[in-house]
Amino acid sequence: SDVPGRAPLLSELAGPGLPDWMDGSTPWRFYPGFAAWMSRAGHLVSRWSAVHPGLMSPAARRELVLSLPRTMLTAVGPRLLSEAAGRAPDQPLFGSDPVRDWRGILTGYPVVARLLAVSWLQWQATTEEMVERIAVDLPGLAPGSRVAALVMGAGDRHAGGRSVTQLVLDSGNRLYLKPRPVGPYRVLRAVLAAVDAGGDRLGLSLPSVTARDGYAWSVHLDPEDCADDQEVSAYFYRAGAMLRILQTIGATDLHQENFIPTRTQPVLVDLETVMNAGSGLDARFRYPDSAGVDDTPAATSMVTSMVDGPPGAASIDIGALAGPSDRPTPYAVPNPVPTESGPRLRGQRLPLSTGMALPRRQGTAVPVRHHVSSVVAGYREAARRLAAQVDLPALLAAGSLDEPVRFVPRATQVYARLLQQSLSDRSLSDGVERELVLERLWLAIGTCPVELIKAEQESLRDLDVPLFTVGIGSTDLVSDRGRVIPSALSCPPAEVARRRFARVVAEPDQVDDLLAALFAADPAADALPPACATVVAARPGDVTVAAAPPREVSVADAVGSLLDLARPLADGTVAWSGLEYDPARFRWRHARLGPGLLGAAGIGLALASIGALLPDSPPSCGPTGVATLLGAAARARRAPLTWTGTNAFTGPAGTVYALA
Repeated sequence: SDVPGRAPLLSELAGPGLPDWMDGSTPWRFYPGFAAWMSRAGHLVSRWSAVHPGLMSPAARRELVLSLPRTMLTAVGPRLLSEAAGRAPDQPLFGSDPVRDWRGILTGYPVVARLLAVSWLQWQATTEEMVERIAVDLPGLAPGSRVAALVMGAGDRHAGGRSVTQLVLDSGNRLYLKPRPVGPYRVLRAVLAAVDAGGDRLGLSLPSVTARDGYAWSVHLDPEDCADDQEVSAYFYRAGAMLRILQTIGATDLHQENFIPTRTQPVLVDLETVMNAGSGLDARFRYPDSAGVDDTPAATSMVTSMVDGPPGAASIDIGALAGPSDRPTPYAVPNPVPTESGPRLRGQRLPLSTGMALPRRQGTAVPVRHHVSSVVAGYREAARRLAAQVDLPALLAAGSLDEPVRFVPRATQVYARLLQQSLSDRSLSDGVERELVLERLWLAIGTCPVELIKAEQESLRDLDVPLFTVGIGSTDLVSDRGRVIPSALSCPPAEVARRRFARVVAEPDQVDDLLAALFAADPAADALPPACATVVAARPGDVTVAAAPPREVSVADAVGSLLDLARPLADGTVAWSGLEYDPARFRWRHARLGPGLLGAAGIGLALASIGALLPDSPPSCGPTGVATLLGAAARARRAPLTWTGTNAFTGPAGTVYALA
């Protein structure tokens, strides 16, 4: 009976993503069913805020209360829409008797009760924690300011419902409260300073970060336009330099949402995955020297990062240097649509904008295709300085080996799909059915530690996306619930970074993988400079391309060049990185080649044949070809052998043909 006087408007609850056909000025129709929760939440927020009066405006405190029903609706919203469908206008859900309506829902879908309880308990813990952190830190970060508004729920939820929150201060400035450590910020900042010391200042920068015990504050950056083409070229030059540095220390997951395009450069604002254990889980399943295979610009996701859907749907590239485009997602997303009985959720492919991290001219993103030479020049210059100037082993050991970085065992999209399936009507009607959905994680047994799968289930059961961290100098994984998985990785991130750095020192000027990755991001006719071109940069923004005279190439020379790209593995087979076309998803990719005839099996067949038929071929040609074929066969054998039009010769069938 003790409820607030005003129901929230639909626009307040839904935010900017509300479809045009829905009237945001109408009261939220499910409010009577959540009024008691919101009343209790309002009392708690008032009590917590009263300890430190004056720091938060009424609008900010109301936003804290509204975050509770938003969290609950992520779990039960689709069920409520279905319950409300078909009801007469004078008998809306929760309109006359909320208790009876809740009893009806919980009788048929008892798992809803657990999800509402989890949401409530998480909201209490995280909101009180947030209010306390604001009260303790804000007077020092922005003296005299108070919080005028909050923007909550950015990014995925981890560790008991925690996510990034933006604070809008009464001064107009904005801060981000990140509920986790920011990663190896000090290490990357020291590397950038050392690179700057190797010549004219490149000016690579990071946002201002204030680290606390277990969380951090970061300043807000606004996107900015470049003034002219010279600034655009300088932007891409610095992007190439930053790419080479991040690749060297093993960064991953650097897609477009992790950068802000300023006037001078793309500024990395999410450092969680700046260093990663590229050698992967447990040496029994991932070869400890496979870092050489993964050491490409594509592995960073900064150039190209493909989001795939089912065969027949074109992939979309969310890499920081990909785009711009506005294309539909390759998979269906639950989205409200109007029907005669009211809004219903249906799976739809929604527009997804790319190019968010590209430089801008007059508000329009500039694609990379005409600035490839600038990216290459910055990439080469950073490699030269890393090899000549930076003492990376010393930087990694300078009191930073305990800093945690994020380890991503599976694509976030996998977790998102499992969460969605675990909230279906069938799962909500029977807790055992919901557990069977989460049991699918055990399909990975034999390729990752058992304790990791248990930790994944714990997080997903409570509506979180699983998150794992590892110290820079450690091989022990730690889940977002504190579960420690000892010796889960084959080697620590620091060792992976040292190996990559050693390759930069030995061969600092490799750009083949960069050009391939740029082509995969934007396979336009003019996306690559001529194969015989030499890219020269006197300074950022001053880039020229000098064509080298063509020369004849013999078969033996070509084979020798190909052999230089081989990546020997611990089991005696050979892996290859390169460009591969996926005809089922209409996209190029640059990564470790698959086992098909257009990938590793094709290379193996060519090398084995030339080794047997060409007298002047390199001595290692034939054996390397055979080793490549055997490796391709081993990879094909781990997957079911299928025979379709899209993989007859590009997949397992090509491997069988090559071996025969």
